[in-house]
Amino acid sequence: MDYSLDELRAILQKAGFQGYRAKQIWNWMYGKFVGSFDEMANIPKTLREYLNKHFYLSPYEIVEASEGTDSIKYLLRSKIDDELIEAVYMNFEGKDDTWHTACISVQVGCPVGCKFCQTGLSGFSRNLTAGEIIGQIWVFEHMKKEVDRIVFMGMGEPLLNFDNVYKAIKVFTDRKAFAMSPRRITLSTVGILDGMERLLDSDLKVHLAVSVHAPIHDLRQSLVPIEDANPIDKVLDMAHRYAKDRGVRLTAEYVMLDGINDSLEHAEALARLLRGRVKRINLIPYNDTFAGFRKPPEEKILAFQNYLKDKGFIVTVRKSVGKDVDAACGMLRRRNL
Repeated sequence: MDYSLDELRAILQKAGFQGYRAKQIWNWMYGKFVGSFDEMANIPKTLREYLNKHFYLSPYEIVEASEGTDSIKYLLRSKIDDELIEAVYMNFEGKDDTWHTACISVQVGCPVGCKFCQTGLSGFSRNLTAGEIIGQIWVFEHMKKEVDRIVFMGMGEPLLNFDNVYKAIKVFTDRKAFAMSPRRITLSTVGILDGMERLLDSDLKVHLAVSVHAPIHDLRQSLVPIEDANPIDKVLDMAHRYAKDRGVRLTAEYVMLDGINDSLEHAEALARLLRGRVKRINLIPYNDTFAGFRKPPEEKILAFQNYLKDKGFIVTVRKSVGKDVDAACGMLRRRNL
């Protein structure tokens, strides 16, 4: 899964096989989501033997599947080096429809170190390969769990693994692979200026979510320790330009921490920060863990939301999904380290 169709074709031709076999393999992988090379019925035995010897189909073994009322959280072990990562399959019900969202990871751990994040507390090992990012969606599809939307909101910071995230998105949107509209993919970032530059220079047209979490520099630095090097003010300027140029949705994400960033003064500062840049705000009540933070009372969340609505913003409060399966990012992995 680390290879594009053209790269796979070149590999096969170098090994002495016909180039058109790459398209057949590609179709078995992403059209039928078969679990082994031996299931590829129209592939010659010699080629299947070559594939089994030199490659693996899925990059993961499923260690644990923790199923709740509205989601399934998977702990996956990489076949590369036995590192553990998480991916979550979530069900959402609307007025007229139900859709299935995959929340996927891009790194083993995370180097950003947000103080409220379980992933950051577990440290950082490495970037996932493109195949490991793609493989999370492949695991769901192989198990007949259709994915309608993808959010890059799992373990790790996407803009610190830009090349592999870019390559994975290209496969997700390839008509010969997953054939997903880029409008059904959301990339979430805390805002890495170098990565934002690369995003602006790229041809990607996915939705963008910026994790703000605090509207004041010093407070944000205490929660998101890359703020000094990547000021949120500059990040939002670049994010606004990206969204405007491509006509995609831009959302500000704001995790609400009791007594930390949830006052009306914080709401006022957030309105000033976002005005003219971001219209949509997604408030995320903290999913209580052992990091020492707590979810604010409902009345404080509602007051915060109403203040921002009165200022003209579109404000939603994220529904808590997966609380019964340790769905806060990094919790399941941390329990198994």
